Amino acid sequence: MNETRFMGDLLGSYVLASRALQTEGPMLLACRARSISSREAVLCAPVAGSLGERLSLSFQELGKLRAVVSRRFESGVAAELDLDEAEREALDTRIQWLKR
Repeated sequence: MNETRFMGDLLGSYVLASRALQTEGPMLLACRARSISSREAVLCAPVAGSLGERLSLSFQELGKLRAVVSRRFESGVAAELDLDEAEREALDTRIQWLKR
């Protein structure tokens, strides 16, 4: 599959697994995707989480996505998306539409 990448600002939100089961409820955090493909997302995010930590991402234009923190930066994280092949193809189609 030829992978499509969107470069730009895409507003969204996320929940880190370590903060999902808090007694006050999950801690929903705002984020901005700077780059996203069907394999990886690079996010500006206030809380980075630990390497290998699972997170749930949500973008109005792309829907809900599962991911794992693969790299940490001063301003956020890179997250490897946890999708099966059909989900990757569907996300790639949505990214192509977003790039128009």
